[in-house]
Amino acid sequence: MGKLGNFQGLEEFQIKGKANNSAFRDLIMAKEIKKNIQEMSNSSAPGPDGITLGDIKKMDPDYSQTMEIFNIWLTSGNIPDMVRGCRTVIILKSTTPERLRNVNNWRPMTIGSILLRLFSRILTARLTKACPLNPRQRGFIKAPGCSENLKLLQTLI
Repeated sequence: MGKLGNFQGLEEFQIKGKANNSAFRDLIMAKEIKKNIQEMSNSSAPGPDGITLGDIKKMDPDYSQTMEIFNIWLTSGNIPDMVRGCRTVIILKSTTPERLRNVNNWRPMTIGSILLRLFSRILTARLTKACPLNPRQRGFIKAPGCSENLKLLQTLI
């Protein structure tokens, strides 16, 4: 066996600043809703409530009513049960007939209300501003993904 090198580790994960709670001080504005709706796919499936992005755009073109609803949720800390419900469908991973019998070839997909998804997107954007992440964080964020960290790990190994 060869001699171990001088590798000292990846250092400690340090906090890169304090949380900035001012991102949650302001009420949700119509422009935030509009921006997030524009970034969402028009073909997004509706949740159990049946509401689509098209419905929101048609019924509330200036997003003023949606803004009022979201701000009630934000200030009260209470989201109605009718939008919290989800539906789950099972999707086949393979089209091979013999694989249909194996439960491992199916995957569940859960769809919630488009209103709740829109509200969550807005709060996620605010949370991202409020709480700086360590630059090594790659999973579950809007970034190139884990591949950069995996390549770094592979290089180190």
